[in-house]
Parts: sequence; C-alpha cells; structure tokens
Amino acid sequence: MKTKFQIALEKNEFPEFFKGQNEYFSRDPDWGDHLYINNWQGLCGYLKLKENPNRILFDAFGAYLDSLDINYQSADSLLLNIGCYYLLRTETSFMSENGFDLIQKLDDAQKEKIGKLFRLLRKEYDIKNAGKPVISFDNFLLEIKSNGCTIGLENI
Repeated sequence: MKTKFQIALEKNEFPEFFKGQNEYFSRDPDWGDHLYINNWQGLCGYLKLKENPNRILFDAFGAYLDSLDINYQSADSLLLNIGCYYLLRTETSFMSENGFDLIQKLDDAQKEKIGKLFRLLRKEYDIKNAGKPVISFDNFLLEIKSNGCTIGLENI
C-alpha cells in the first residue's frame, strides 16, 4: 500500500500533500480539520527506507513553501507543518542525521517567506483562534523551540 507521500512524490503534488488538499486530507476525527501529523508520520515511514531521505524532504518541502502566498491560511499551514517537522525530528533519526535541519537549509528567499508568514501569524493567530481549544501562538513557538528549532522563525 502506498503512503500519501509516495503518491505525492509520484504525482509531483507536494504543495497539495503538505496543505492536506484533495486525497492528501487526513481528517481529524474530533474536529474535522486536516491532521497534519498523520501525513508527516507517513512521510517519515516512507522516507526512512530511502537513500538520501533528507534530500527528498528538502525538495518536497521547498516546492510546498514556494507555492505559499502571504496570507493567513498559508501561514497557519506552515506553522503546523513546521511544528510537525520539529516534533518528528526528535523521534526520527534520519531527520537530524549529520546535523541536518530542514529550515536552516532553505535558501534565503524561502527563509524570508517563512519570516513574513510567521510575522503575519504574530498579528492574527490569537485573534483568529479566540475561543477555540488551541494553544496560543507564543506557546506554539515555545513547543517548536523545545523540539529543537534554533531559528527565530519570525526574524528570518
């Protein structure tokens, strides 16, 4: 059985995969939203068997990042994907092999886009999520940092 990431790789549909669109949507049974961690776990299961898995991940994530517009929906998707990456990086050996850090390896234009999107989140995240059972933006950033992110995501 193919993983969603393997299908995205074969179809060159990385933006759709990381955004959870179409066949890459993983429904959260409690809330009905896309459950990003499910896609990331499948990605890790597939890539751990491959040669040079971080190169594949780097290329796939770069294609996703390049597809993002500067808007709240893109920023929220990026936050959740980066959160999943750093969470699973602590549990999946290939993801940190030889000190590899996906976000640090991105080019300057991609890092600049991350900075813009995270600054947008700083302005809008808590307002958009008022009354919802989610953690605050500051707590989300602390969680990402505690999982090994050494980059100030708002400042790149």
